[in-house]
Amino acid sequence: AMEISPAEISRLTGSVLPAVRERRNRTLETVYPFGGREFMLFRVRVNGVVETRAIYNILGVDIARKKYVIGLYSSENQGAKFWLGVLTDLKKRGVEDIMIACIDGLKGFPE
Repeated sequence: AMEISPAEISRLTGSVLPAVRERRNRTLETVYPFGGREFMLFRVRVNGVVETRAIYNILGVDIARKKYVIGLYSSENQGAKFWLGVLTDLKKRGVEDIMIACIDGLKGFPE
C-alpha cells in the first residue's frame, strides 16, 4: 500500500480544483434527447466529522448519442429544494430541455 501524507493530498487536490471549477461551470448543450442520474456514495469530512454522502452524477446524451456528465451535486437530503437547485443550475448553464429523463422515483421529483 502506498502512503500519502495529508499535506500531499491537500497539494494535489488544490492543484486540480481550478480545472474542476471550470468544468462544473461550463456552458452546456441546449437540448439533450436523454438524461438521467447515477449516484455514488463517498465518505467525506464535513466540519471535522466523516460521514457518508451521495454524489449525484447528472448525465446527458447529446444529439450525436455521446454521453456526458453534465453536473455533479451533493446535499444532505434529496428533497424538492435540492432538485430545484440542480435544475436551476443546469438551466443557468444553457440547458433548455431534456426530452426523456430517467429519474427512477426520486424524492422531490413529481411524475
